[in-house]
This record gives sequence, C-alpha cells and structure tokens, in this order.
Amino acid sequence: MILGLMSDTHGIGGNALAHIAMEFKKRKVEMIIHAGDITKSDIEKMKVLFVGLPVMCALTHEQVAFYEEQEKERRKKEEETHQKIPSKKPSAPGLAWEFTQPEHRVRRLPNGFSVYLGHKRGFRFLFGSIQDLIKNLQEIQYANDNVRFFISGHTHRQVFYEADMIDCINPGAIADSPGIGGGHEFAILDTDTRRITFSRIPLTKNQKENLKLAVISDSLDISQTDPYFWIKLTDELQRNNVTHIVHCGNISPDDIGIRPFESFEVYYNANRGVPSKKPPANWYPLEVKEVIDGRNIMNFEIKGHYFSVQLELGAGIRDKSEKDLDKLSQEIKTRYPEVRFIFCGMSRDAFLEEGQNVFILNPGDIFKDRGFVIIDLPLCEITFDHIPTDPLPEI
Repeated sequence: MILGLMSDTHGIGGNALAHIAMEFKKRKVEMIIHAGDITKSDIEKMKVLFVGLPVMCALTHEQVAFYEEQEKERRKKEEETHQKIPSKKPSAPGLAWEFTQPEHRVRRLPNGFSVYLGHKRGFRFLFGSIQDLIKNLQEIQYANDNVRFFISGHTHRQVFYEADMIDCINPGAIADSPGIGGGHEFAILDTDTRRITFSRIPLTKNQKENLKLAVISDSLDISQTDPYFWIKLTDELQRNNVTHIVHCGNISPDDIGIRPFESFEVYYNANRGVPSKKPPANWYPLEVKEVIDGRNIMNFEIKGHYFSVQLELGAGIRDKSEKDLDKLSQEIKTRYPEVRFIFCGMSRDAFLEEGQNVFILNPGDIFKDRGFVIIDLPLCEITFDHIPTDPLPEI
C-alpha cells in the first residue's frame, strides 16, 4: 500500500497543499497520513484536494483539550437553549477520515499492518537519544501487536530510523521547515516493500547540475554469501537512472572494481585494505582529510555537490540526540561550509537526520539488511530501499 505522509501544515496558505496533492497523485498514493498540527482550514482544503482518498490524522494534546472544552460549552448551551448547535471538532462527515488522539494512537491499515500515528513523540529524540527512542518504540511494540510504522511530526525535520521490526518516520513539515532540505516536505511509504522516499516541493528553482547518487555501506563478503547480489543491485540502480555510487566503507578488497559497476562512477572508502590489482579508472578511492574524535573525515565533490564520508560516526549514533547531531554538523559546517551530506556506516540501522546545516545519512548495511539509498540532487529527494532475497525453491 502506498501512503502519502505529511505533517505540520499549520494552516498554510498559497498553493503548497495543491502541489502536494499533485505529487501524491503522480506517485499513486492510496492513503494520506497527517502527523499533526493541522488546522480547520487545512482540513477544509484537504477535503477537496484529496477527495476519494482515506485520510488519517493525528490530533495534538492541545487540540484534544481545546475541543473537549468547546464540546462541554456546546452541550451546555444546547441544554440551556434547547437548540442544536453544530460541533467545532475536526470532522469530515461522509468522507473516509479518522483522527488519532493521545493514548489512542494505533490504527490498523487496510493491508493488515498497524501504524502508530502521533505528533510529539519525535520530540524525545530531539533532546534525548536514539537509544531513548528505541526504548519508546519497543514499549509501543510490546503493547500493540504488528505495529510496523511509527509516524510522528512536530520537529519540522525529516527523520528516519530503521529499528528492529519497526520504522520511525518524521516526514518533515509542509510549513516552515528549518532543515537544510527546506521546501514543503513530504514522504512516500510503500508498506509492502518498506521503500520510503523523503521529498519536497522546492521554494526556488535550483540551477545546480542534476545528480542521481546511490549510497551503500558495509558490504563485507556479500559476494560469497550472495554471488548475484551486485548484479541485482546494479539492475535496480540502472532502473532508477543512477550514475554515481558512494561506498562508505567495509567493502571487501576483492569487491573493489567489480564488473557490474563498470557503468557507474564509484567513490569508495578502502578501510579494509586495497585490492591486489589496480581498480578500473571509474573507481576513485576517498582520501582522509583529517581525523576528528576518532572519525576519518573524507570529503569529496561530484558535479558541484559536496559530501563527507565519516564511516565511524554510525557506530555511536544511537547515543546521540538531534541536538548532539546538530552540534556535530555545525562543527563540520564550520570546517567545510560547502558540505551538505555526511554519510556514515558501521551499523545495520538505516538512518536519516535533516539538520539545519547538513543531512546525516546511514544507508544501512548491505551484508545483513541489503539496504541502499538513492539521492536525487539538487531536489534532495532521498529514498531508502532494499534488495529482496530470492524466494526459496518449491519442494
């Protein structure tokens, strides 16, 4: 099932919602998920723009308290005047809308998966750590069977964390995103394949050269455990018009220069050793610019876009909060102001944090989870995906 994810519309004016609706239609969205901070005017617009689609929306604590107080006043006036007074609670009579509330956030999707849809839960990551968020996710899973997706807004930043059996998603903000990606942000989730795309309606027309880039990491000896993996990945990347690949590190020396990648420009971290033979001309080893807190900093440029590989960052990222990552990205930005993406690895957990200064991204690990990321620049559209394993043969 294809879900269109959005959040924090805040009564936005202009044509932003119309452009989002057009994107959702183009991407064949089957259901809308809104992670809160929605106003009555947003609901009225969405009733028209998304007619025919089911919509699930999170109400905030403040909204619930406000509308409950209004309902008390309304019922009291009805008793006093003996007249019917219309409710001001958010509603969409006759349409397939439903609203989640605090303590009642879990809903079952038509395809059988369950989703936790809230608004402020992501705030725990802002000031706590990813480890705190993981504990919170485990509590939700324990209390609710089959919750596969945790969706929350509020921080106005795109965030993704692929935990065990549950994906944590903040689609960013339609209104007033402070993140480096900017624009009117949204996400597209395929619940069957777990493919998640973070995108945006840009506010201006970027003149930088287009670039389709794949990011991978931690492939180890995948060629031995799955001899056809690189061919499958190549087919998928070519289907998506990828031209360049970044391998963040932990690649087997025997896989440096593999033939399936002959049509790509490949930038790689040879931290596990160099191959016995000189790699082909389309393979470019990354060089260490400096070492910061035990992290090798490898900065490079492709078609006017600037990146930094910091493989070791992924190993300790669970202990960091959004504020910690903001501080780290500010340090990098001070040293290298042109860098917009930091890539890391050394962890199975795919991860995205849209900071004010840079995106921090871990594509996940190839060896265990077969994960990869495709980035479409200058739009800053980021897609997390997996190469599925082949089904077992019939007996």
